[in-house]
Amino acid sequence: MIKPVLNSNARAYLKKMENTPLVLGVHAFWVVLALVLLDIVIGVFFFYNYIFLAEFSKPAGSAVPVKFQEKTYKEVQSQWASREIIFYGDSVDEYSDPFH
Repeated sequence: MIKPVLNSNARAYLKKMENTPLVLGVHAFWVVLALVLLDIVIGVFFFYNYIFLAEFSKPAGSAVPVKFQEKTYKEVQSQWASREIIFYGDSVDEYSDPFH
């Protein structure tokens, strides 16, 4: 069987890593408190960047003004009207009352 060759620094590091779960378990309260505080700090950072700064920064406007296109509006309006006719189509059908 081939044993990996580790230098003394790597062995010392692995020895410390073996004790990590024990240390975390003994100091569980402080570990949880540190994780909660870390979560709060990260949350404040994202809130500040994406909510607070977004309200006060001015978006860059486009150089070309928006132009209303009457022809496109009329086409869309006619399509809506044709769909409405299809939807409400034969509403004169009378159905027999199943409870009569």
